[in-house]
Parts: sequence; C-alpha cells; structure tokens
Amino acid sequence: AAGTAVVVGAEGGARELVEQGVTGMIVDGRDEAALAAALQHLLSDPAARARMAQAAMAHAREHFSWDRHIARIAAALAA
Repeated sequence: AAGTAVVVGAEGGARELVEQGVTGMIVDGRDEAALAAALQHLLSDPAARARMAQAAMAHAREHFSWDRHIARIAAALAA
C-alpha cells in the first residue's frame, strides 16, 4: 500500500498479505541467505520491484479500502 515491494518472513502474519512474486517476496525468516537473495533480486531488478509495488497497491485498494471496511462492519452489525 506504500508503493514499495516487500520481503516478508514466512513465519509471521505478513505472509497472509503478500502473494509470492506478485505483491512481494516471502522467505524463510530464519534463512539469511534467502533474505539476502530476495533483497538482492529486488535491488537489481527495477522492473520486478515496480511491478510488485503496483500490484501491492492495487491489492490494498481492492481489499482494504474504507468502503470495504465499512461494508464489513455494517454486515457484522446486521448479523
């Protein structure tokens, strides 16, 4: 949502927000080599970095907009 490609650890909740290779990269958070490789990939490939950033922003707008939150709250209150 901030317009930045991300690398997240597979162990945390952030992986639920990232689609591997589409909106960011997911690595084993205990694997320093995997983290370094993912960061190096994003640093060395501006096109992939921009593509992931745009996809992440689109995903955030679609799934986490104020309208979407209000609709979910309204549905919960109506139930």
